Amino acid sequence: MVLVPTVGVQSMTKGELQSRLAELDKTLSGVPFVLALEKQSGIAKVHLAGIATFGAILFVLIFNNLYAGLLTDVCGYFYPAYMSLKSVGKGPREQGQWLGYWTVFVFLHLIEYAQDALLNIFPYYYTFKLVLVLWLISPSAKGALFIYDLILKPLVPLVDVLVAIETKKETVVVAPAAVAAAPAATTAVLVEATPVVPGAVVDKSVEKDAKKQTGKIKWGYVKLR
Repeated sequence: MVLVPTVGVQSMTKGELQSRLAELDKTLSGVPFVLALEKQSGIAKVHLAGIATFGAILFVLIFNNLYAGLLTDVCGYFYPAYMSLKSVGKGPREQGQWLGYWTVFVFLHLIEYAQDALLNIFPYYYTFKLVLVLWLISPSAKGALFIYDLILKPLVPLVDVLVAIETKKETVVVAPAAVAAAPAATTAVLVEATPVVPGAVVDKSVEKDAKKQTGKIKWGYVKLR
């Protein structure tokens, strides 16, 4: 026989539930901090109490590393993803806020691959991550925008310069047959692939420019001297 512990839960009608909520609202009306928070946020006192209770349970679970990775990911994905979609087509400040957020969040997600070593060094990492995520997405603090202005925005011109340098590099390709046929002391000289017509006047400037490009092949053929 297996003994299963049970908890007696009293059923509650809709009227009784509304009566309990009214009592809770009346009790919270005597707390000045709750009244100020209700006025500032526009959220009813009862709803604030529910959010606070849920937040406390969430914090306790994460603080004790119980499903901490999953819970912090849930907190860090849904609301930011929704706000990122809303920021499409808006100003650079709004887009910079969520660009900074996702950059930091992805970096945190990458270092979590070494989760065991990370928790041995920093047991309260997920608590730190939860606080950081809340700071990043906070409409008042705008921590992600601060990260974007401080770190990411100055890096963009540097990345553009590096990309421009890479795209401007030319790859020099020399045909192996031409190299093998040329003596060791000969030099490959670039000449333009212009047909030589008997009696035609040769443009010396073109020939001079071709000699300056010694060793480089763009187009034409290789003349050995």
